[in-house]
Amino acid sequence: MKVVFLTIQDFETIKSLSLMNQSIPLSPGRSADGQQLSLVISRICHDGNRIVLVEDLKTGIFSNLLVHLGERPCFGVSINNSTAFNLLEGMIKVELYPSSSSSQVVILYEGPLGILAPGQIVILETLPVEELREATQHSLSMTVQYKHGGSGEAKILRKLYKFPVIAPFILRTKASLIPAQTVAQSELAIDFLQNEIFILEAQLQNLSSSDFSLKRLALETIEPVKARTFVSLSSDFKEISEIIGDDCSQQFAFLVMRPTGAISALGRLTVEWSTNGEPGHLQTAPITFPLPIDDPIEVIIIPEAQDIKRGELLPLLIILQNKGQSDLSKCMVRYDCKLLKEAVNPQIIPYGLTDQLLGESLPAGNSTRNKITLLPLVSGLLDLNNILWIDYIEAGHEYRIQCRLQILVKS
Repeated sequence: MKVVFLTIQDFETIKSLSLMNQSIPLSPGRSADGQQLSLVISRICHDGNRIVLVEDLKTGIFSNLLVHLGERPCFGVSINNSTAFNLLEGMIKVELYPSSSSSQVVILYEGPLGILAPGQIVILETLPVEELREATQHSLSMTVQYKHGGSGEAKILRKLYKFPVIAPFILRTKASLIPAQTVAQSELAIDFLQNEIFILEAQLQNLSSSDFSLKRLALETIEPVKARTFVSLSSDFKEISEIIGDDCSQQFAFLVMRPTGAISALGRLTVEWSTNGEPGHLQTAPITFPLPIDDPIEVIIIPEAQDIKRGELLPLLIILQNKGQSDLSKCMVRYDCKLLKEAVNPQIIPYGLTDQLLGESLPAGNSTRNKITLLPLVSGLLDLNNILWIDYIEAGHEYRIQCRLQILVKS
């Protein structure tokens, strides 16, 4: 933070100041009645350029200031003594007011100006603002106190400048649990033994009305969760070269592994970008996926045949145990007929009814035994995890659980 003092003579001889990159008009702003000071507010860009902000006199809003959520704008202030007298004991205070009552007022600068000679200009070179986290209207408050060198009268000049802070993008996320049978047939089979495997999709839509340069998108996981992108073993998309155009979207995906039953939170997404050369940084709230709820039913499936052969009937003994605290009703085993219809060459088909009632009621702590018959049509290791389901009703709500079973069928 620099405070620079200039005189009228200095200003007249230096037509363009390097620290402002443009000339400063002496009385560009609107002064209060009876005041001898004028203020000029500028935005100092990331590349060092300075934009003099223009106030709409009706609304008090800067008409040429666009600030995005997650940016850290930097302001500059010039104060001009346009009187023929010294202004004594000058003090200035610059504050940022978010519109939300729950947010605290931020003091950007507070300090003395000393004596302002006639025609002197004081420049506060940089007033950095912390990362803006509310997409609402903000206000920049300027308060200047001084004594008139001629009359000795104490005076105060207050100005309030408004500017909106808007969201530069929309970030949509979706977490999907990969089915067990899909994982079992992939390179993630070993990881699946102790982890739940998720796909976390992130779609970013540009709302900034200009090209949006995405610098980094990272999933900051929470231990013991681990993640990686689909392009590397890192959980970061770094040095992203593609520019997202106005109102365009881009999709990203992460592979997430969570120890079974560990925590519901998967992590936070961190986004770094720039629009119109101004950098921004935002982090989402924790992204969660509910922990699995223990089923009150335990399903045990026992093949009755020792040697299971292709083309021969396979009787299965199904034992249901109600381990919950309440009674269950309408317990049924169902064969997924949709898969049978969609399969070109089905591996195993039901012999008899596809839906079979296992018990009209199953009191808490009790068990029931029933049989179902299947017909294997191919040899090899057959996975029934997505074929057989158990439906039941508890406290008026319907539930479905998956039967987990693999069988080895001989030729």
